[in-house]
Amino acid sequence: MASYFPKALWYKEWRHHRGKALLAFCAFALVPVGRVLVLWTGLLTTNGGTAAMVNRGLFWKSFTTSLTSFQVGRGESVSAVVVVLMAAILASNERTQGTLLTALSMPVRRDDWLRTKFLFGIGVILASYTILALWQTGVNFFNPHPVALAAVCNWWVMMFIVNGAIFSVAFFAGVCVTGIFWTVIATVGVLGFPVWLNLLIVTGTTGAPYFSSPWVSLAASYVERLSPVLAGTSLRDPTWVWYLALIPLGYLAAKGVFMRIKTEDLDRFLTLSSLKYWLQGGISVVVGSYFAEMARGQQEYVNAPPAAELGWFWGAFVIGSVLVWLVVYAIWQTIGRRQSRTAPS
Repeated sequence: MASYFPKALWYKEWRHHRGKALLAFCAFALVPVGRVLVLWTGLLTTNGGTAAMVNRGLFWKSFTTSLTSFQVGRGESVSAVVVVLMAAILASNERTQGTLLTALSMPVRRDDWLRTKFLFGIGVILASYTILALWQTGVNFFNPHPVALAAVCNWWVMMFIVNGAIFSVAFFAGVCVTGIFWTVIATVGVLGFPVWLNLLIVTGTTGAPYFSSPWVSLAASYVERLSPVLAGTSLRDPTWVWYLALIPLGYLAAKGVFMRIKTEDLDRFLTLSSLKYWLQGGISVVVGSYFAEMARGQQEYVNAPPAAELGWFWGAFVIGSVLVWLVVYAIWQTIGRRQSRTAPS
């Protein structure tokens, strides 16, 4: 057990990142604690009466809704941003600063270093929301119509799973690219891919005689909800199993990439050369879908039949994606040749 959780690495993480962990907790607490502070200041300024009753009513309504109607897109979006930044700092900061090479020159195994980073971030999320769940329970004690304790526990589990899944995806992105900025961009791309795919399916099937059915819409909605930023409102939704699985899967994927990185490539923009093909493909299909949308919009403008619209849409998507892929590939090859010429022999 001591070798699986090296004390020296844990102490280093705590010493270097305890301030950031405290800031992360404050950001997580911004909505649940801030809600109480707003009520308190409102009561101080109204000095009782009807206005105070209205403020209390609005507060308890907001409090109950926050526990019973989970949605990442509201106040919880702040925690998602913080989680991504925390993962980017943990996974990429030491490589950017060059201190990782010094750490690995000592008797430190790569998987120990990576595991400690990952578990430290997950631990911050778990500890933060455990404290906030206790806070919510205490506030709920004064609720004129208290929600069930199960609702508080449900909120706690949801917040941990969603933020843990987002952290895991961002941590994987931080291993694939170097730099906090590029880690954030890569995370947005990975988390936004299911949303983009949903839009592609819906746009590319609307009006088609064999595909315009509730089943296609339902399948597209489930594709969209593969991204934890669009989590459902109930743990009974099967996608929550996927979000929970994303936590270990993200770490295993990050470990698979990290163990294959050459020492001299630890500070490269793309840590593995094969990742450039995924980048080329992502850029190509996204830009290709933009061309496809333009083509369909043009057909709608001239009142073309639905079959013609879909034909233009998918034709423009395929041709545009291929052309963009070739352009990006040519640019990448040109950059590689220039770097090889300027590299010292």
